[in-house]
Amino acid sequence: MGAGNAAEKAADAQVKAAKMASDTQMKMFEENKQLLSPFVQMGYQGGNMLMDQLPQLTAPINMNQQTLEQTPGYKFALNQGLSATQNQMTKMGLGQSGAAAAAAGKYATGLADQTYQQQFNDAWTNKINPYNMMMGTTQLGANAASGQAQLGTQTATNIAQNQMQAGQAQAGYYMQEANAQNQLFSSLLGFGAMALL
Repeated sequence: MGAGNAAEKAADAQVKAAKMASDTQMKMFEENKQLLSPFVQMGYQGGNMLMDQLPQLTAPINMNQQTLEQTPGYKFALNQGLSATQNQMTKMGLGQSGAAAAAAGKYATGLADQTYQQQFNDAWTNKINPYNMMMGTTQLGANAASGQAQLGTQTATNIAQNQMQAGQAQAGYYMQEANAQNQLFSSLLGFGAMALL
């Protein structure tokens, strides 16, 4: 009887310890989840913003002559360059020649190419910078969500182990109780058989 009582107390103590460990783990999980939650929310917001802006950010960059001519300073640079080219050709005695026209055309084409490339680069930068910022926020949230998932999995694994240990303690108690009853029953049968002799 004393061994059975001790086994019951040991099993109860083990069950209580497993429950305390599980409660502690759950508390820490909830605290960590709360700490990561703002970052998960930032990720959702960044992802939603990115999805809203994606059509604009992935739209083709269309450049044309009208856009080129509206570039700040383009007309001024064109007029100044053509004037300088004309003046240089005039000094050389070629003011109205084909060479003057070719030099002016070469200057205008070069300026247009350079301005076009700069506009394209600016347009690309204006697409990629917001994309990178929103993607960074989205990735921050994804990392926080991944951290929460890992914490949740680890917490669940630890709690399940605690529950298994508690179950094993209870099962051990029941087995010891059954063995004690079997021994008692065998002893009683043995005494009964001896009394019949």
